[in-house]
Amino acid sequence: MVLSGEDSPSQGSWKKLDFIPEKYMGQVIGKYRRSLDKIENITGATLKVFERNVYIKGSIESQKRAIREIKDIVNLETKRPNHSVRFVHVDTTQLELDHEFELWHRTTYKCL
Repeated sequence: MVLSGEDSPSQGSWKKLDFIPEKYMGQVIGKYRRSLDKIENITGATLKVFERNVYIKGSIESQKRAIREIKDIVNLETKRPNHSVRFVHVDTTQLELDHEFELWHRTTYKCL
């Protein structure tokens, strides 16, 4: 990360991408910057993380492509269900074959 000098995002040649919600910043950057590197390779734009923000530099077309890729990541993350999957084991050896039971989410299952 460049913190000062001509190539620093604080010098004005970079555009701050302020549309990225902070809670999705990790997915946009990716582990070891993998998501940003992939976006750079696909689009030709240059992306930097500086002071908890993502900045972009490049031709207008490469910036548009990179922004589209980033928005795709954010949109994908916002559409994911916000719940975890839990598995429940029920020992049915002592139940009747047609016994019904309910789970917390009110879905009724029949024992086979």
